[in-house]
Amino acid sequence: MVLPKKPLFLGLLLLGTAFWGISYSVVKTGVGYADPYSFQTYKFLMAAAAVALLFPRQLAQLRWGTMGWGLLLALPQFLGSTLQTIGLQTTSAANAAFLTGLSVLLVPLGKAPLLYREAVAPQMWAACALALVGLYVVAVPGGWHLHAGDGWILAGAVAFAGYVLLGGRTAREPHLMAILVVQLLGCAGLARLSGWGAGYALAVPTAGA
Repeated sequence: MVLPKKPLFLGLLLLGTAFWGISYSVVKTGVGYADPYSFQTYKFLMAAAAVALLFPRQLAQLRWGTMGWGLLLALPQFLGSTLQTIGLQTTSAANAAFLTGLSVLLVPLGKAPLLYREAVAPQMWAACALALVGLYVVAVPGGWHLHAGDGWILAGAVAFAGYVLLGGRTAREPHLMAILVVQLLGCAGLARLSGWGAGYALAVPTAGA
């Protein structure tokens, strides 16, 4: 039995949102065992391997144009993820979730007056505001408290908004999973280069960690 596309996509969106929320606690725990650059390297390599195993036929269609889009998307995703990972070392998971959620508002701002010059419906602004209020209620129930890492998280939210805006340009490209694999490998490479530049050798997990 084939499910109708709309309920299927809605279910996947809800599932992705749940994993997104859980990820803040996971990342905060992970960076307690390794530097942010090593953590990022392993994370993106594992993600690339998982997508490649799930969509091997798309990888067979890899072309230079596909690689170009993947590498272009890797930059804002890497910046957003790395800034967020650095910030999580010195802020709470709740603060990180709320500040990253500000990208919900930054995306229509980028579409309207800044980049695409596209009109944004009033309903969209209302939905963004409602989403932010809901996120604050869920993520910061005990009230807002500033932490040293909040600035890093906010900068990461700007990078994530740029990633979403750029990703919208690739939505009609064929072989999106191949683009994603290249993108994730590009993020892993950028993480390793940044780690070397910052003086961090690649951390090797041990059984006692």
